[in-house]
Amino acid sequence: MSEDDLISRLKSMKSRESIVIGKGEEKKHKCPTCNETFDARKDLEVHQKEKKHFFSTKKDEEGNQLFGPRRKGKLKPHEIGLIDTYFSRNYHQGELLQIPDDCYTDAKKWTEGKLTELGFLSAKKDPYGGVLEWKNQTINQPLKYRPRINLREDESQNLLKSSPESAHLEFKFWLQERIELAAAGKGSPRMLQVMEGKLDEKDSATSKWARLSEKIKKELEKDLLNEEILDDRTKKHDSKAPILALNIFNKVEEFKRKKEQEKAKEKGYDYNSSRNHKNLPIQFLCREIVRSLFSHVKPKIPSDEKILKGMTNAKLKQVFDEVGMAEKWDEATESGYTKEKKLDLLLENIDFGNNKLKQCLHQEGWIRLSLTSQSFMMTLATRLSEQITNEWIPSVVNLSELEIKELNLNVDQTKEIKHLRKEKYFGRRGEPTKPETAKDREDKTLYNVKRLTRSILFELVSKDIVKQRPMKFEDWIEHKDENERDSKKFGSYSNILIFSKKLENWTEKSDFHSFKDNEQHAIYRWFAGEGDRYMYAPPQDHALTPSGKPDAGGYLTKAHQKLIGGNHYDYERFNHPRCKVSPLTIQTLNKLQKVQWEINLDLLLTIFQLELAHTPCPKITEYSEINERITRIECRQWVEDAFYSQTDLERNLEREQSLMWARKIINHNANVFWHAWSCDWRGRLYSRGTGLSPQGDDFDKAIIRFKRWKPLGEVGRHWLFVHIHNLVAGSELEDWKNDPPQKGQSFKDRDEWVERNKETLIQIVDEPQEKKYRELLELDQHSGAKSTTFQRLAALIELKRVLSKIDDGENWDSITSGLPVYLDASCNGYQHVSALLRNRELAEHVNVVKKASPNDQVRGDLYQAISDKAKELCVPGNSLYEVIDTLTESESDTQKLIHSICSRSIAKQPTMTRMYGKVDTKSSFEGREGKGKPGFFSDIKVDEKKFKCPKCDFTSNTRKDVKNHATKEKHWAPKWHPESPLYKALIGPKSDKSLRTLFPDEIQSKITGLVDKLFSQADKEVTKNAYEEYKDSSRAVAKFGVIGRRVKDIKSAKEKKRGANKGHYIFNGKEYPPNKIIKLPQYKYVVRWKLPDDFEVIHYYIKHVEPSAGHAGNPTHAGSIYKHILPEWYNPESSKRKESIISQLEDLGVKELDSFRDKRKFSEGEDGLIKFLNNHLKEKNIKNKTQIKEVLRIIQIPSIHLPRYDSDEEARLREKKQKSAIPPNLIHSLDAYHMRWTVNQMPEGCDFWVVHDAFGTHPRDIPKLRENITQGFYNLHSERDINDWLDSMIREDMYKEIYNQKPDKKKGKDYVYEYQLRDLLKENNVDLDTITSTRKGGGKPTKKDLITKLLQENIKPPQNWVAEIDSNKMEQSLVDDIKESIFLVD
Repeated sequence: MSEDDLISRLKSMKSRESIVIGKGEEKKHKCPTCNETFDARKDLEVHQKEKKHFFSTKKDEEGNQLFGPRRKGKLKPHEIGLIDTYFSRNYHQGELLQIPDDCYTDAKKWTEGKLTELGFLSAKKDPYGGVLEWKNQTINQPLKYRPRINLREDESQNLLKSSPESAHLEFKFWLQERIELAAAGKGSPRMLQVMEGKLDEKDSATSKWARLSEKIKKELEKDLLNEEILDDRTKKHDSKAPILALNIFNKVEEFKRKKEQEKAKEKGYDYNSSRNHKNLPIQFLCREIVRSLFSHVKPKIPSDEKILKGMTNAKLKQVFDEVGMAEKWDEATESGYTKEKKLDLLLENIDFGNNKLKQCLHQEGWIRLSLTSQSFMMTLATRLSEQITNEWIPSVVNLSELEIKELNLNVDQTKEIKHLRKEKYFGRRGEPTKPETAKDREDKTLYNVKRLTRSILFELVSKDIVKQRPMKFEDWIEHKDENERDSKKFGSYSNILIFSKKLENWTEKSDFHSFKDNEQHAIYRWFAGEGDRYMYAPPQDHALTPSGKPDAGGYLTKAHQKLIGGNHYDYERFNHPRCKVSPLTIQTLNKLQKVQWEINLDLLLTIFQLELAHTPCPKITEYSEINERITRIECRQWVEDAFYSQTDLERNLEREQSLMWARKIINHNANVFWHAWSCDWRGRLYSRGTGLSPQGDDFDKAIIRFKRWKPLGEVGRHWLFVHIHNLVAGSELEDWKNDPPQKGQSFKDRDEWVERNKETLIQIVDEPQEKKYRELLELDQHSGAKSTTFQRLAALIELKRVLSKIDDGENWDSITSGLPVYLDASCNGYQHVSALLRNRELAEHVNVVKKASPNDQVRGDLYQAISDKAKELCVPGNSLYEVIDTLTESESDTQKLIHSICSRSIAKQPTMTRMYGKVDTKSSFEGREGKGKPGFFSDIKVDEKKFKCPKCDFTSNTRKDVKNHATKEKHWAPKWHPESPLYKALIGPKSDKSLRTLFPDEIQSKITGLVDKLFSQADKEVTKNAYEEYKDSSRAVAKFGVIGRRVKDIKSAKEKKRGANKGHYIFNGKEYPPNKIIKLPQYKYVVRWKLPDDFEVIHYYIKHVEPSAGHAGNPTHAGSIYKHILPEWYNPESSKRKESIISQLEDLGVKELDSFRDKRKFSEGEDGLIKFLNNHLKEKNIKNKTQIKEVLRIIQIPSIHLPRYDSDEEARLREKKQKSAIPPNLIHSLDAYHMRWTVNQMPEGCDFWVVHDAFGTHPRDIPKLRENITQGFYNLHSERDINDWLDSMIREDMYKEIYNQKPDKKKGKDYVYEYQLRDLLKENNVDLDTITSTRKGGGKPTKKDLITKLLQENIKPPQNWVAEIDSNKMEQSLVDDIKESIFLVD
């Protein structure tokens, strides 16, 4: 918005632009902002225009509504006007921000210098001279403290000494650092509160956060933090230590705050503790409790259909009446319809958008807000231990003796503060007993903090803030990680936390209605975005130290910086890093971090409605009309089905979070942002946050584009058209039934198709709400992670925009675009395998080389080839065919279903998954989006009055009984997830409606298994089992990356002291004789390999301690809860626990308890005390019922297993993974190197869109990108085939194991015999006569003697003794043909 527009807008609001002083000739006009006076009103108006000094009475009233009563430090109305118009004055479409190099290498130094120069930050010599004192983030001058004015407006407005630089980087770095500090709990999340006001979602969330924290604080102070109760109930000082320490930390921080207040007063500065200071320790603890609850909560509501199914007949009749189907109900009743048939009738005829139906559903709907106890405790423990170690203990240590006296500590506190100052760790329990290093102290502190979190959780349950119960099977399915495949772990993480009604009421907007309508409290969206995300300021460069160690960059604060992602820190803790980063990796990450991004405003305005600060429902069609701050972004009705999920509330929260972030980027940063990047241990590149990034879901990818726009030119136009064709290929529309966009066409044909059909494509953008276009764009169904719904729409919107420029007379050379165009590799894993094996047939399928003439212009398609082969195999005699044939009534129906199953879309996911080493690929067919969890069911309806368990013969007349049985016995069975490939193909909305009923829940798993078997066979036949050959050879190396240990010498092996096989040892759950040699893949010996840029992968895996290992070393078992918060009658010590429980029950008048005294597990099982008490409580006239329920609750206190590692390396090793994961990880490391090389070969001025095997950039730069992709692939594979890689993995530490291997006739492996060892020595010119024999009496050297000599001479074993593929099978000339590939990326 121009200054004239701003003045005009304020005038239209009846603005009072001057204060009149005096009368007659002495009359003057005073500027209400700066108090300067003028004789003429015109002079005042010129002054106000130049200085942007605007004032409005109406605005002032609105300001009071938005920001509270006017008081010191609050914004003036003209300042609010400047903030409102920041985007419109500072967004310049297509222009890149110019960033000084210093901002990337040392942002802290650059920012501090600039802020000091401005006068915003105090200089070191004058700590109270600036608006802000940086070290403690103390606001010295609240009247001037306006970051969005100070750091974004020129000198005439910002109340400082000078103007910020043009890109306002001072503000960007200040804001980014404040966000990072707040995320770490070291600052308030309300850094912009004074400017945002009550209508801002962040304010609503943070205010609620503060109020919830205060409520929890009051609850904890009653018992847990109460030192009087602690002293009365706990006699041992060691047991008191954690609570004493927390209260000491609080006193110390209060003392420091008081001293700073006195110091500020001496200097004459205003001091406000709530504004200037981070939270006190107890406040911090309570805030982190809230964070840990809300950042992991999973909301669950039933689907509309499920609500209807759960209704009684009476309520279902009411629904029929409300939606105008009363007559149909009567007809159905007269016809003897069951409730289920009536429901089917309703579902066939009802529109779920019907408002009356919605009202009925809202009355019957429910909400469950839940999380696992482990996620809550781990988050809380991690954040709290970091704060204790890095902040609170150092504060205590740095106190002087005089300052300690001023604290007025009691005797216990004095004793504890001495311990804290001397030992520098928190609590007393855990290993090591005597910590010596900083790492030891951190580990000890973490152990004791975990124990503290267990007691906090007990208090939250006791105070009815959360409910806690064992997980049911469906809970486990809902909460387990999508990537966690080992279902045998069920029971390991066995407790779920559910928000109580008290907590829901405290929070507000937490009911079914709120979540169903996406109107839940802002705090849910706020914490849904916890974790890494985009940056408001340029990221810091990564680097390597002179010694080659990683020096992480990315985010601004050290605590957030990370170069190697994942759980790499766990390996670093044991000094076992899994990789060595190369300089090329650093260069690549830094290039990616310099890419500037923006929100795609064209897509935003198409599919959303915006509310502005003072214009609630504006009709905005162009970004230039966004002349005020955006306060709300709301989805247009015709997009809701695609944007929101009906049942996946987590995804809805993520989508809402993305919208909130988009709004903030536009409002705060004039629509520019960055991403921090890191790599994993294989070298793969990852943006630190997936939201609003190329590595996010469909919407995240669609809603962003490059900040820098480049002229398209004819080349860019061509690739933009190709990109559009790629996104619509395979779609069906009546308008182009004679000219459909087909997959697999040449790039030229794709370009020409878009040119021929551009009018229709533009019409789709103009009328996306039309039914046929909604279906084409797939806006009529939820857009999942693998969908391209929103990306397709974004590309079509861009097509319309650029063509309108052509219509306006511009040419392609002048039209600019920031839309990324990207190309995917054709089955990237198999591409690398084909090159490694020099397998031409496979290489042609995946476009590594062209096909032979005359098909050299035809694109290879492995997925299509496999689906065609599956169709060829699915004939009479095939198991799948026979099952389907029994389900259908005609051969034509059978063929319809086979055609639906044997499709390219279904073949794609299992082929990729199998390529990366997964043997069981059923999830590719039945799992969510082909990779996640399947659906599950618990009962089979036999007839109207009988239900059966899906996994055994248990039956019942009620579905509930069968469900309870299935839950108890873990007999839930898998079915197709509604977003799975098979569900979509056979039951979903686009399937043949007449055949959907052929696939009830109970048959789906069988179909899945047969489909999996069919596609596995098709894959092997098409690829000639190439992957198996590659897999077996690469895994073979791993068996030599080990060291043999006698089991009795392994520290973590436990000797059996009694029973059968006494004297044997238990290790990793197995029993061994004491002298049994076990081969262990310890860090020193494991397989490793180097990429061409010297990035080294160290193939090493560790695992957590299993829950079955018992309580030893576990700080969160049931007996770890602090005694002073338990009932006084209860003794948690293992030797006294049972007696204290039984004695209390006897005192309460419970009889027949003697039988429980002798039981080892007295509370569990069918004849256990828990069941006994539950039955007892059902009896009539029971006395002391409340007290007995308390006993029952205490008995059922669960032990919680948190992930932790054994201190002994042998016990940590994840042996099978060391071997099984080599094949996929070698491929991942190769594609990672290929990406690094390609990015670094691109010229300066290029931007990048990177998703592992998808390469993207500006349309005009695609030819250069393709050239580099092909050259990089050629370079990678031209010098080394699979045998070269295998040979490089054979290390000196493996030689002994290789020489000692025994011949294996079954596998056809004849090595290694003595004669082979002798021959090898001879080949290396070793005189056998010089080898000393260890045989008694001398003679020929033994095999052991020969091996000793080979090791002394450091002679490398022949490769075929380890792993080697017959080179005669390889076509080496294939490599030279790579350069001619057309569709390597497509």
